Amino acid sequence: VLDTDDVLDTDDVLDTDDVLDTDDVLDTDDVLDTDDVLDTDDVLDTDDIDSSDVLSNIDDIEGLPDDFNLDDLDLDKELDEINNIAEEPVDTDDISLNDDIDTDGISLDNDIDTDDISLDDDIDDIESSIDEHILNEEKQNSKSDFIEDDEGKYKSINEHLTKDDIDKILYGISSLPINVQDHVVDAILNSKLDESAMGLLITSLGEGKDKKEIGKILKEYLNIDIRDSGFYGDNRMDGIGSAIFGSYIPILLKTAAVAIVVVAVLLLSYRFIYRPIRATSYFEKGYKELNNGDYENAERNFTRGDILNPKNLKWYNKYATGYIARNAFEPAAEKIEDALNINALNFETKMTEGFYFRKKAEFDVSNDLYSEGERLYNDLLSFGYNKKQKSEIYDNKGLLDISRARTLNDSSYYTNAYNTYKDMIQDIGDNITARKRGMLINIYNDNYTNVMNQHARIESMKKGYFDDEVYPEFGKYLLDKNEMHQSKQLLQKILVEYPDNIPSLITLADYYARIKHYDTAKDILMNAVLPLYTANPFERGKEYVHNMLGQIYYTQKDYGSALNEFEQALAINNLYPDANYNIGNVYFYKENNYEKSLNYYQIAYANMLEEYKPILLNYNLGWLYYRNKEYDSAFEYFYNIYEQEPNNIVLNYALGNSLLNMQEEVLAEGFYLDALNQLMQRRESFGVMYMTTDKEYNVLNYLASLYNNIGVVNTRRFVKENDSKYDVEAFKNFVNASELFDQVKTSKKNLIAEEGRVVTLENQNVGVATYNLMALQSRKTLYDTISIDNYVPKDLYYVD
Repeated sequence: VLDTDDVLDTDDVLDTDDVLDTDDVLDTDDVLDTDDVLDTDDVLDTDDIDSSDVLSNIDDIEGLPDDFNLDDLDLDKELDEINNIAEEPVDTDDISLNDDIDTDGISLDNDIDTDDISLDDDIDDIESSIDEHILNEEKQNSKSDFIEDDEGKYKSINEHLTKDDIDKILYGISSLPINVQDHVVDAILNSKLDESAMGLLITSLGEGKDKKEIGKILKEYLNIDIRDSGFYGDNRMDGIGSAIFGSYIPILLKTAAVAIVVVAVLLLSYRFIYRPIRATSYFEKGYKELNNGDYENAERNFTRGDILNPKNLKWYNKYATGYIARNAFEPAAEKIEDALNINALNFETKMTEGFYFRKKAEFDVSNDLYSEGERLYNDLLSFGYNKKQKSEIYDNKGLLDISRARTLNDSSYYTNAYNTYKDMIQDIGDNITARKRGMLINIYNDNYTNVMNQHARIESMKKGYFDDEVYPEFGKYLLDKNEMHQSKQLLQKILVEYPDNIPSLITLADYYARIKHYDTAKDILMNAVLPLYTANPFERGKEYVHNMLGQIYYTQKDYGSALNEFEQALAINNLYPDANYNIGNVYFYKENNYEKSLNYYQIAYANMLEEYKPILLNYNLGWLYYRNKEYDSAFEYFYNIYEQEPNNIVLNYALGNSLLNMQEEVLAEGFYLDALNQLMQRRESFGVMYMTTDKEYNVLNYLASLYNNIGVVNTRRFVKENDSKYDVEAFKNFVNASELFDQVKTSKKNLIAEEGRVVTLENQNVGVATYNLMALQSRKTLYDTISIDNYVPKDLYYVD
């Protein structure tokens, strides 16, 4: 059954395929299963070694060194060395699985190729790799000859035997009485049967045939009658057993000793290498699931990792930060609380807690949360942290106040942040971090001089300095200040060092859009920026890119593509004000779908900070409310931009019209007169009007509307106050308006065809000013018949 060439071959003895054979010494599944690895009965069962069978035939062992002495193997020394290793702390960062673990010639690289093991693989993939290795090992073992003979007459039998077959044959032999075992072993070891008979014998053994069936084979082919030999206890078996097993005991002892060392190494590897590595694989897998929004599986894998490598604060804080970045504040708070319970003073955890307060305050627009974060940083500054840690505390405190100023729209917190960085310089010395934050604060405050002074100071400290956080903002600021060349140079320099910096890429695309290189701008956004969001789908700001693309398409008059991009932006954030405003513009200007445009404008207005609301958003909302005859709302939106546009002719006229429809004639007259004075100046600037341009017709058309509505004011005041001067003024204004309408109508009929500018009288349409003149002359009930010219242009700059 066991040929000495197998056992005594040096390659076999010192090959981990034999030492780590799954059935004999170590099962890989046992090593990787904590219940099995730590069970001493699995590692080494003393019942398997019978001291009565031990023979010291060591001189006959082929392949061993001549000077080998079993006494030289000091197991106590080996175990002491193992204990020393176990007591030394092991830093998993210093462990490389590519290094060989060599114990008396045993190289684990021969068995397990660590290049196949990647922490990025699923742990199931690692285990399947081990299973595949074992399967290959079994296949290799199945090819080894079960029956050795010099003539090779059993070659065809050996080729078809698998390891399972051999196990069954050995079990069949062990089930026979000792006297039968004697003859069977003798027949196999000494090749006493021809190939056919040997095949019949081992097949019968594999099938578990009893002594009667095996006895028939021995009788037929070897003329051995088992009835003539001793029965159970035949002492000839002792000789055969000794011949087969006796000489192997020393090598088995050697193998057992090596196995003990290997097991010890594996146990240490399991505790200090395998468990941390497997824990890390769970943590990393869970973190990917967290970033994909699969919080349930993320927590499940975090728990698995925490069981293998508990209280790893690095991963508690990393998970908390990941949750914060996705606005998942509840699980983030739980991770922070757990980390603080492990170590309430851990610096990294306290910084994570401060980050939580800042981002949660931004999300909730909560001054109370900002105050909690401020108290945290003030407490930390009172502790005895080192210079590097203090720098981080100061910086995070300053960033909290910068965020506070922007979120709460309160510039006083910029001052607080600025003072924090001044304290930072006073405490730990002048430094680039404080200076660049000062530059950022001045960018947000639009203080160009101080921005450039801070930049110059940074240059003096470290020439050519830039980063991927503040300097992209600086590049955008330069672009907004029309310092186009300087902005482009800075952005390109940033992108050489940080090619995936999204803010810099977007600003560079904006640069090309401003110089009307629209295709280049679109190429940057579609082929450089959007793929970065695809690679990291939870990177915030993708809606901004789609909105920017929509604006470029809109400028190119590709309104279908523009609308598609704006809608993609809203698919990401349906309250995104810029995209809502731009879709409103498409429906307002290009589709004349005023109901839809009003809906999008309202969402934009409700979600946009007051300082960022465009003038045209207010004007267009006022125009839509005016069209719906909601004159009080119209007046409110028009008046919102009066301070910014006090001399705008159309705005003054629209305000007057809103008030006139609200029965506020006196207030309306003031806005009308302001508009009239400005419009007359505009007309005079033309000199002689040849009526050849749209601008000339627009001025006359608008002047006609103004004269008509001033006439309405005069008429109402005449009715209310019974002062004849208003009657005279009304007549003059209606005459002027009628003449201008007629002049415009002869060449630009479309200017008169606007809603409310004509009145049907005796089956014919007459201009509203002509109708008012006729009504005034007829002395009818003037208050009820005089009509307002309700034409308000959609374009705020209609006459500019």
